[in-house]
Amino acid sequence: PSEAKLFYHPDDLKLQRFLSASGTVEEAALEEIVEHTRGGKPVSKDVLQEAADLSQTKLIAALEYLEKLGVISQTPQGIVAGEVDDEEDIDQALDQAMTAQERRKIFERSRLHMMRGYGETESCRRQYILSYFGEAFDAPCGNCDNCREDGNRDEVAYDQPFPLGSTIIHTNFGKGQVLRYEADKVVVLFETVGYKTFVSALIADAVRCLR
Repeated sequence: PSEAKLFYHPDDLKLQRFLSASGTVEEAALEEIVEHTRGGKPVSKDVLQEAADLSQTKLIAALEYLEKLGVISQTPQGIVAGEVDDEEDIDQALDQAMTAQERRKIFERSRLHMMRGYGETESCRRQYILSYFGEAFDAPCGNCDNCREDGNRDEVAYDQPFPLGSTIIHTNFGKGQVLRYEADKVVVLFETVGYKTFVSALIADAVRCLR
């Protein structure tokens, strides 16, 4: 037997918002790294960190973005070399790197929204946390604080237009997976923008269910 306690305060979210945005690398810093590595010339990470005026954490993030886009390559010894020299290709890669960072920020904010939802939900907490990880569970669990308090409350039936775990296509956000329902709302995990919450009755006209 065990007992779990949830310690939550809305003000804690402010710190998490700050931390989720702190890893962004400015475009000027990315350009500085590209310029120092053009032509395939090997450069140490220490030199790039000083040239781009970045913390070690942000330098690692910048190099990861650029390496994924094929702009640079890295060795286990900490040497970085440029892989692209064409100006147009470099500009395109930098745009993609900035877009990737913005998507990451949006995704992190959506995860923060889900954390807040867990702390403030009035429905089954076990169902909430399991659905976050893609596992279906029929509430109530009978053990969490909400289920114990709601034991004598009449359940209200709400419309659930899409099966849990199904894949949908949203007109604005693209492909997503239906994770959970809570009262009249549905939570969908999108590949591009992370977790989004919609009123179930209003989203039906904006999406197409694939499976």
